[in-house]
Amino acid sequence: MGPARQSRNQKCARREKHIHHEGTKDTKVSEIYTLQLRELRAFVVSPLFFVPFVFLAVKCLLCLRLCRAKIFVVKRYLVMNDLGLKDKVVVVTGGGGALGGAFARGFADQGAALAILDVSLDKAKATAASFPAEKVKAIAVAADVSKDEQVAAAIGDVVKRLGTVDILVNAAGVQIYPPKSIVDLEPGEWDLVVDICL
Repeated sequence: MGPARQSRNQKCARREKHIHHEGTKDTKVSEIYTLQLRELRAFVVSPLFFVPFVFLAVKCLLCLRLCRAKIFVVKRYLVMNDLGLKDKVVVVTGGGGALGGAFARGFADQGAALAILDVSLDKAKATAASFPAEKVKAIAVAADVSKDEQVAAAIGDVVKRLGTVDILVNAAGVQIYPPKSIVDLEPGEWDLVVDICL
């Protein structure tokens, strides 16, 4: 028996003694008090008294475990999402389109410096301007990727302004409309698709 329980039992015994020695005329009152004290003592000692405390302790432990698990997941997410692309120079061809713009946003989130290449300078500028200048260094360059001399001039401009190119994303693409079977394509249409997409 622990010291706290012993002291509680001693207090109950003293209270009982006090009630008996009080000299009250009604002995039934004294007996009722004694019975109540004994019942209370029995309840305090019984396992049922500790059930709510056990539930509370289990709940606290589960909450702590859950918090630890969440912290671990967040840390792991942050570590896995650091791809080491900060300050890398990324060239995105077709950067003015939907697919190229999505690639550019992904690299911008990693802190890369971007060169947005597109056949339309206005579209390239619109994509480059969509990033906050204080967080992402992005430039717009016009180039038709099917023309070698334009590509060479664009890359020279990028190297001059951002430094050596680390990553090239070829998101430029074209499709023949209306769609045709490969056997129905004209040689010029085939060359156009291959020159831009590859």
